[in-house]
Amino acid sequence: DGDEGFWSCAKLAGFPVAVSLLIAHLREAFGATNTFPADPKIDEQVVNHLKKKIPEVMHYLEAPHATFYMSPHYALDNFSSFAVLYRNRLWMTSEHAYQAAKFDDEAVVNLIFEAKSAHDAKQIARAHNHLKRGDWDTVKEAVMEEILYLKAVQHEYVRKTLKRSLGLLLIEDSPYDGFWGRGSFWDGKNKLGYLWMKVGTRLQVEGLL
Repeated sequence: DGDEGFWSCAKLAGFPVAVSLLIAHLREAFGATNTFPADPKIDEQVVNHLKKKIPEVMHYLEAPHATFYMSPHYALDNFSSFAVLYRNRLWMTSEHAYQAAKFDDEAVVNLIFEAKSAHDAKQIARAHNHLKRGDWDTVKEAVMEEILYLKAVQHEYVRKTLKRSLGLLLIEDSPYDGFWGRGSFWDGKNKLGYLWMKVGTRLQVEGLL
């Protein structure tokens, strides 16, 4: 549906897919009869249209990615100092909340809650890994997404950081984590980056960014 359906499509299929579909739609609308080779005149019309109507798409195309782990997108890192109200407790960081969610054992949960840093929270969880919830691997991405969403909703600065990144491929710049981050050879799954992009799209649709 062109411009009108873009954000709905992004919510359902992800921002990169929505961009590809929108560009294909606009090329056809401006008279393109084939997808390859591209018609420079039509592509110029597409670019001008996007700059006026959906500048986030041009931001995505012109600056295709942003890493977070350190500045300037450090607010998106789970170790950053933004408290999160999650399940009726105010956790020091999103890392605290995520690590505690691994356990049903209240003693372990309390140890993590009282941890003095995100690093300590992670180490406590590792030390008690044998007590982790049996269903953790099936629910951990949904738990992380919920925590990231709450972190953004509860902190204006996090929302501003996320707004600056709209349209970018977000990459958790950790060489040590091949699941949540990009991994040592940039071949990781980057799940945290993709979840942040999903949260950003959701907040955009909800009018919060």
